Amino acid sequence: MKTKVPKSLLNDIYKTVIQPHIEHCLTVWGFDKVQHLQNRVARIVSGNYDWTILSTDIIKLLNWQTVPERRDYFTSLLMYRCIWQVQHLFRYGGLCPSSGV
Repeated sequence: MKTKVPKSLLNDIYKTVIQPHIEHCLTVWGFDKVQHLQNRVARIVSGNYDWTILSTDIIKLLNWQTVPERRDYFTSLLMYRCIWQVQHLFRYGGLCPSSGV
């Protein structure tokens, strides 16, 4: 697959299909497994199997956020929405109050 599919398409597949799925499973799989999976996918997408190069460096070269960066981003987004009541996170009984409490 890595030799027949362009890297840009592999990158798009990761960002649209794989990344949201593994982020959703983070609470079940745990941080270490998700980070390991992201590291493996980064090597496949980049085509870099040189194990002297750190996976985090490859992730940065691909302009991806690491798992902790994504977690912090979504936590910050959740807090922003709750504090400023930008939108309700869940339609029925959401986390954000509907009135200024």
